[in-house]
Amino acid sequence: MAMADDDYRPWVIKKLRLNFGGICWGLVFFVSALSPSLLPRGWKFEGVVCGVSLIVGYAFGVLVSWGVRAVFRKEMPGRVKRGAWWGLGIVGAAVVVAALAAGSAFQNRVRELVGEADQNRLWYVAVFLISLVVFGLLLGVGRGIRWCFRRIARVLERWVPARLAGVLALVVLVVAGFVIQLVARDGLVGFADKTYHALNGGTKPNTVQPVSSFVSGGPGSSQSWGSLGREGRQFVASGPSVEQIGKISGQPAADPIRVYVGIESGKTTEEQADIAVAELERTGAFHRAVLCVMTTTGSGWINERAADSLEYLYGGNTAEVAIQYSYFPSWISFVTDRSRATRAGRVLFDRVYDHWSALPAEARPKLLVFGESLGSMGGEAAFADLDNLRKRTDGVMWVGPTHSNRLAREFIEHRDPGTPEVAPVYEGGRTVRFASSPQDLANPPVEWTSPRVLYLMHANDPIAWWSPRLLFEQPDWLEEPRGRGVAPEMFWAPFVTFWQVTFDTFVGIGVPEGQGHRYEDAMLPGWVDIAAPPGWTADRMAALTGALEAH
Repeated sequence: MAMADDDYRPWVIKKLRLNFGGICWGLVFFVSALSPSLLPRGWKFEGVVCGVSLIVGYAFGVLVSWGVRAVFRKEMPGRVKRGAWWGLGIVGAAVVVAALAAGSAFQNRVRELVGEADQNRLWYVAVFLISLVVFGLLLGVGRGIRWCFRRIARVLERWVPARLAGVLALVVLVVAGFVIQLVARDGLVGFADKTYHALNGGTKPNTVQPVSSFVSGGPGSSQSWGSLGREGRQFVASGPSVEQIGKISGQPAADPIRVYVGIESGKTTEEQADIAVAELERTGAFHRAVLCVMTTTGSGWINERAADSLEYLYGGNTAEVAIQYSYFPSWISFVTDRSRATRAGRVLFDRVYDHWSALPAEARPKLLVFGESLGSMGGEAAFADLDNLRKRTDGVMWVGPTHSNRLAREFIEHRDPGTPEVAPVYEGGRTVRFASSPQDLANPPVEWTSPRVLYLMHANDPIAWWSPRLLFEQPDWLEEPRGRGVAPEMFWAPFVTFWQVTFDTFVGIGVPEGQGHRYEDAMLPGWVDIAAPPGWTADRMAALTGALEAH
């Protein structure tokens, strides 16, 4: 009597009812996930990435197996199946061990590139175990969905033909999934809203209400200290004092102006922007040497180094203004409603520009624009194109742009021939320049006309390169020579690279300055190149750089 095919499979495979083709492709995806990506990941994240890649590869392999069976409709002999299963077990085990060893070496290579210490390679045993747990959980979910499909189809077969029942069962599952997704999304957003609203009401440690009348929340301000939100309070309270600025510059300094309007100060973005302009008028901001319009990140945060650098550069004769459009972290704001960022950036700039442009030309301050991460996307929204930027600003610095930045993508996609995506040159660099380090700001060697537009963008910043297109399309930056800080061994793999870069975004700010999504070291050089004050010298630059590092 012939033995059943199941008898030729190893015991674990029989119990879990795993598919041969699924395991083969799952191994391919698993091994690919252990290859280096943009930034070093801890063993926990690495395990999740590998587990997700394993289940995606398994699902793909199952579909391929079904397709092959449907076409050839022929079973292989039992002995051939048994040899294939045991061969897969032996080869697969060797491949997993070798891949884990290589993966740990790759991660330490990436750590070296960004200036981090090596990770103990034994942690990769945990990576394998976590990936199996993730695979098992997702496999269980998938089989649960399949069970529901079959049950629904069987019920429907009482009234309609089998094929139609299958179609209707699929429709029912899709609708149910859509409803569950909406309910879950609303529930998660509601939970996040409650959590981050409470956080927004708090104050960071060592943040004290300022006594200066030149900042929002201070004496004479229409904005109460409590209305500014957590990040707004930090922004207006953390700037350098007149004494600090004067000590570094060696010259009399002015009291810097910082205007911030919290999300609860107005019912609409327009109301917030009107309040901000009124605060600018109250503080005398339109009579300063520089007025900088800043678009915040999702939580309302503004990089202190960017704000401080500009104030030190101009001896405090500056005004900086921002409004809060959300209190969610940027990734939640990006996923749920990124239009808030673009609306805030457009409305605030338009309101400030209307007032600024009505002043006599000789009496206007320099009008600068700043935005980081999601704030750079919001800031871009105020401008239709490059000509509009030239006409309405005196200088722009956008830091860590997202892949969804409209203007940045236009400049990158229409870059000069022969220049790479990670270091694009647009129209010879005469107005717009991209830089990943202070040393890049002098290139290309052509005159940089005013107003100047600067994008600070690292080759290993996952925020700059994450896109759903990574699922199915190889990007230019992985076809061209790798950029600074990116391992030459990194390659594109369908699905896998998308998940790698997705998880890289969560560690983007957990790396040293000058890497990933950290741009502090280039803030001061960026402002100097965009809008240096008259008489600026290399000696003053060196002194200020040292002071900022100490601060």
